[in-house]
Amino acid sequence: MEVRSINEYLEVLSQQTKRASVLSYGLCGLGFLLYLHAMIGASKYELVQYCFAPKTSPKVEGLCTPDKIYTLPAKDVSPMVSGNSGMSYPIRNHKGYILPATALKQGVIKSSKPFYFAETILGSVLIGLGLGLHQYRSGKNERDFPIIYELQKTHLENVKVRFEYHRNKNARNVELEDTTHAVITEETLEQLSPELQEKLDRARAMEFELAEAEHEMTLAEIQAAKAQFHAEVAKKQHEVSKLSNPTPKKESTGNKEATKLELIEKLKDHEEGWLYELCTGYKPLWILGDMGSWKSYCGATIALCRYYLNDWLLQSICDPHGHQNKHESWKELLQLEPTCYGGNQNWEQINEGLKASFERWNTRTMKDAIITSIFDEVTNYSKHDESKDSAKEFSSRAVSDPRKAAEGIIMIAHAFSNAATGGSEGYADARTGNSIQLRLTSTNKMTPTFKGKMTGFKDEDGNVLEDMPVTIPVSWFSPEKIRAMFE
Repeated sequence: MEVRSINEYLEVLSQQTKRASVLSYGLCGLGFLLYLHAMIGASKYELVQYCFAPKTSPKVEGLCTPDKIYTLPAKDVSPMVSGNSGMSYPIRNHKGYILPATALKQGVIKSSKPFYFAETILGSVLIGLGLGLHQYRSGKNERDFPIIYELQKTHLENVKVRFEYHRNKNARNVELEDTTHAVITEETLEQLSPELQEKLDRARAMEFELAEAEHEMTLAEIQAAKAQFHAEVAKKQHEVSKLSNPTPKKESTGNKEATKLELIEKLKDHEEGWLYELCTGYKPLWILGDMGSWKSYCGATIALCRYYLNDWLLQSICDPHGHQNKHESWKELLQLEPTCYGGNQNWEQINEGLKASFERWNTRTMKDAIITSIFDEVTNYSKHDESKDSAKEFSSRAVSDPRKAAEGIIMIAHAFSNAATGGSEGYADARTGNSIQLRLTSTNKMTPTFKGKMTGFKDEDGNVLEDMPVTIPVSWFSPEKIRAMFE
C-alpha cells in the first residue's frame, strides 16, 4: 500500500476496519439467526405415536384413548420388545424406550425441520468466521501502530519545518522593509542617481531570488524527509510482515541440536558407524588414494562434521595447491577461518606450517580444547629442500604427539610411501595401531568411485581390522551437504 500522507493512511485504515467490522458482524448475525432458527420451534426429529392397549381385547380400537397414546422420538425407540403386555406406558433404559409387543403404532409425525443439523453446523461456522475476522482485524490494527506512529512523527516534523520557514521569511521581510524605510525615504529616492537606483533595484531582486532559493531548499528538505519517511514505512511494513509470518531460524539452539542428532544418526547407520568414529574421534587419520579419488573433499567433510558436532575449531590447512583448492575442496572450510599455509607451491610456507604444528605439540596439553588440522599433499613434503627436514620430524611425531596436544590431524597423500612418511624409519609398524588409513579409489578417467578400504580401524574388542571395505555416502556426506544442514 502506497502511503502519501497521514490523513490518507488513516482514511484507508478506517475504511478497511469498517469493511471488516461490517463483514464480521454480518457473518455472526447470519450464523446466530440460522442457529436460532434451528434450535427454536417445532420438532427437530421424526415422532412416532404408539397406543398401549392389549391386542387381546376385542375392542382394541376403542381402548386407544388419548391417555394411552404416547408420542416418542423415532430415534429413541429401542429395538428391544417387552413381553409384559399389560404395560400402560413406555419404559426407557440406556438403549431407548422399550415397548410391549402389544403396542400399536398409530402414526408418524414428520419433523418440521429436516435441515436441523445443516443449519446448526452452518450457523456455528458463520459465527466462527465472523469472530475470526474480527480477531484478525484487531491484530492487524495493532501491527499497524508502528507505521501510524512514524507517519505522525514525520507529519509533525514537516509542519515544524514549514512553520520555521514562514516565520523566518516574515521576520526577514519585516526587517528588510524597516531598514529600507529607515534609510531610503521618498525624498532620498528622488535624490539618487539613476545608477544608484538601478543598483538598489538589483539588490532587491537579489533579495527576492535569495528568498526563493531558500524556499526551494526548504521544499527540497521536505521532499527528502518524505522520501526517508517512505523508506522507514517500507522498513516497518517489512518488519511487521516478518512478525506476522515468522520464519524459524535453523540457527536456534533447538533446531541446531535436532540437526546434530540427525547427522549423528546418519553417521552411525552407515556401515556400522565407521564414519561416526572418524568424525567424533581425533585419532591421526591418513586419507590415501590416486588422483581424483576425492581425498581432499573427504578430509574437508570430516573436518566440518567435527566442527558442527563437537565444536572443534579448524586450526590450520597446509596445502601447496591451496590457491586451487580454496575454490574447490576447501571452499566450505575457509569460513571457519583456519590459518592457511602454502599455495602456489610455496614450500617455505609449508615448512612454516609444519613448524607451527610442532610448536602446538610442544605447548598444548590434553586439557586444552580439541582442534583439527589438515595436511595435504604430504607425499611431496620431503621432496623439497625447504621442508624435507620438517617433513621427517612431522611423520615421526604424528603418531603420538597430537593426541597429547588435543589435536586431531588429517593427513592426505597419494600413497603410504617413504616419501609420504618423510623417510622415517620404523614408521610403518607404528602407524598400524596408532593411526587410521582410509584408501579411496578412482577410475581411469580420474573420477571418484566413492569406494575404498580402511586399515587401523579397531572393533569393539580393540582388534585392528585390515582392508575393511567401505563406501562414501556422497548423497549427504560432502562439504556442501553438511554445511547446508546447519545453515
